[in-house]
Amino acid sequence: MAFPADWAGYASPNSLLPPSSSLSNFTYLISLSEMPASWWSNVKSDGGDIRVTKSDGSTQLPFDLIEWDYASQTGILAIQYTGTQTTSPDDFYIWAGDASATLPAAGDTYGQYNTYESGIKCFYPNGGGNDRTVNALNLTMTGATTGDSDGPINGSKATNYNGTNQKASRSSGAQSGDCLFLAHFYDTKGAGTSVIFARSSAAGNIGAGIFLISSTSEQIAVYRDGAGSPVSTSTGTSTPLNNWGAGGSGFDATAGQIFTRSYLGANNAVSSSDGDGGTTGIFIAAGGSTNYWGGRVANALYKTDLTNKDDFMDYWFSMIDASDPDQSNFYGGWTWTANSGPSSFNPAWAKNSNQVLNYA
Repeated sequence: MAFPADWAGYASPNSLLPPSSSLSNFTYLISLSEMPASWWSNVKSDGGDIRVTKSDGSTQLPFDLIEWDYASQTGILAIQYTGTQTTSPDDFYIWAGDASATLPAAGDTYGQYNTYESGIKCFYPNGGGNDRTVNALNLTMTGATTGDSDGPINGSKATNYNGTNQKASRSSGAQSGDCLFLAHFYDTKGAGTSVIFARSSAAGNIGAGIFLISSTSEQIAVYRDGAGSPVSTSTGTSTPLNNWGAGGSGFDATAGQIFTRSYLGANNAVSSSDGDGGTTGIFIAAGGSTNYWGGRVANALYKTDLTNKDDFMDYWFSMIDASDPDQSNFYGGWTWTANSGPSSFNPAWAKNSNQVLNYA
């Protein structure tokens, strides 16, 4: 079994959206529902032959098969573009079609754990439960939450929280200093103060939450440890009731600022100088007796690297956008290229040959 010679071919994006500035080791999420028909007709039923490379066709990239449903031809794939994506981004190829191949183990060079760069502390694509990173900061689910609701893009999943007594929590694993929280949320409860994602020194109550994305007067707000009112609030937009919204918040230790950024039809950022606080636990949809989050949560990510943080958030939320569930605005559809040609397969040759079939 030799890669890529023994593989049937690959799918590549037609027009990958560029970031606003260079981003290093960016993790892409891809709806496999949008793969061309030829990709699905060649891939193994268990997805074991999926491989990812840069556009040279040979430099492999780590990936994580987060969701997979062969019968329905849906799934979610995360890949890390190892290196730097510039404002003229390099494409990547998603390979399929080798009956003897198996998925890399989680700890392998091109396996699950290396899909998430070291600055990503934890990632819960389904809004709770198991962390996909090597840190294994898995959460304890309280109150019999309901999983597997539809997420913001095709094939993705979310966790439902009832707004009364359900939460996900971990009593350790957070750290002091720089942090960035990102989450997608589907509000079914309405206006009020509800915790979506927090780093906290206590049991996740609103007064103890240090950073949260919360629905306060239908806006995104951020609190700090012990603060009874938000120190940073987004302006100009409202959280959509019974619809997906998204936002980010965090603490920049160098600037001494807590910041927010909301994605509810417009990007809004408000910064407020403040100090850091206690950081012993991680909580999703936590709250007190009346302020639990009600609705769905997906793609909860805690990051400690703030390099180009605003551009990172903009690019992340452009990629995972509920108004673009097939990701056509971000990837521009996908093209299948068959692995045929000279005896030494050259992907650049094949892409310029008549072997290209565009199903976008």
